[in-house]
Amino acid sequence: GILFIFNLKVLTYFLEPKDYGIYAALNVSLVIFVLFSTSWIGASIIRLSPNEKGNLIFFNSLHLLLIITLVITTFFLIGFFYFFNSTILISNFVDFLYLLLFYYSSCIFNYLLYYLRAEREAKSYSIILLLHSICSLVLPVLALALCKNSIMSIFVSLSIANIFGIFMILKSVFIRINLKYCNKKYIIEILKYGLPAIFIQLFVSLTMFSDQLILKFHNFDIQLGIYAANYTLVDKSINIVSSVFITTFQPIMFDIWEKESPTKAYTFLKKILGIYILFATIICFSLYYFYDLLVIYILTPNYNMGNLFVYIMIGSLLLSLSNFYSEVLNAHKKTVTIAVIYGITFFVGLFSNLYFVPEMGMEATALGNVLAYSILFIGMFTASSYYMSKL
Repeated sequence: GILFIFNLKVLTYFLEPKDYGIYAALNVSLVIFVLFSTSWIGASIIRLSPNEKGNLIFFNSLHLLLIITLVITTFFLIGFFYFFNSTILISNFVDFLYLLLFYYSSCIFNYLLYYLRAEREAKSYSIILLLHSICSLVLPVLALALCKNSIMSIFVSLSIANIFGIFMILKSVFIRINLKYCNKKYIIEILKYGLPAIFIQLFVSLTMFSDQLILKFHNFDIQLGIYAANYTLVDKSINIVSSVFITTFQPIMFDIWEKESPTKAYTFLKKILGIYILFATIICFSLYYFYDLLVIYILTPNYNMGNLFVYIMIGSLLLSLSNFYSEVLNAHKKTVTIAVIYGITFFVGLFSNLYFVPEMGMEATALGNVLAYSILFIGMFTASSYYMSKL
């Protein structure tokens, strides 16, 4: 998280708000496709693998589903960039190939990270993530310096960082790929649990990033750059803590759930959540009191969005709290419920942005952020409490 904030400093140093807005629109579009392609399989790995340790048939079934997903999603990606080329601004076919390289390398890297988490390789996971983050910081600096601030050079350099991370993971764990060893039973089980997660991730991604795409659609390029930079600053700051907590406690909670009892797992979650809230509160107060200094030293003064950043901060905090309670629903295998809650959240945020952005610009996106994530938090908290009360 800290390294990504330094990366933000580099990008805002080399790119003006308008150029950063174009980069943000491209990056957001690709991130949505990456998460859509890998997160549902990743969720299946984390939730189902505790009972399938060393089962090569189970994991080869996962490999097969990943390949099928990448093939199918590629056609959607081609269609997306074809129809929205005038908005996203891809100048030629070579640029599209660069973006496709970034998409594939990101998908494979994310998938292998889930595999590493499921294997409880905490040390390897942390080291590889750190090295990958350093590469993702250093390589774009070199690319921007050598390629005269080319936006596409950023994606090429990030692809190289992904490929480096892939080789690091493959050196850490032995992953045997033999698609002959797949089983219909496991494929159906993975699909039954994971398919609703496709809609979850689709709604999650669109909720998080559709506001930026709407700003781009209405040609608020400068405001998009300012909003996206501040969103990254705040979100990554809070994620420094939340990602550590969630990636650490999630597999442990599922183990307690399966091997001991759901009640003990829920008690464990509440203890972890209490500690997280303490750290998150400290970070939020620090962001509020030192915002002007952060803009000067991490961004640049022309990225200052005033008090609107507070709404982004509140929204990010509500999102992180919602993620904790969604793990209770994951443990209950209530992925459909999660999808419905995220769907409602997305449509509320979408209609809010579509109605208010043309007149209010990034002010509407900041306020819509709070509205959408408030509904998300209420939904996750209520649903998780309901299912725990039925035990």
